Amino acid sequence: MKEVREPRKAIINAMPIYTMAHTNPALTHAISSLSRREIEVATKLLEGLPNKKIAVELFISERTVKFHCANIYKKLNINSRTALIAACFKTFVNLARPKP
Repeated sequence: MKEVREPRKAIINAMPIYTMAHTNPALTHAISSLSRREIEVATKLLEGLPNKKIAVELFISERTVKFHCANIYKKLNINSRTALIAACFKTFVNLARPKP
């Protein structure tokens, strides 16, 4: 018997992306240019999920995930998921520093 899977709404927790944008004015325009789906994919990338798992969770193909990743990298002027994570980490480190 084939299992019927009910579609579920993707919950967007894009706080790292928006925090990155608001603490780095140069990224504000780039972040605002991301589509809703690209933000969902970027959030999953920041959670450390592989493309296959992102595809399953967002009900899209793995090829579509790769397409969104390429668009994200181009819009944010980065070249890998590691660069995306590094940019977020750098932003959080800057937020944690005490202001003089």
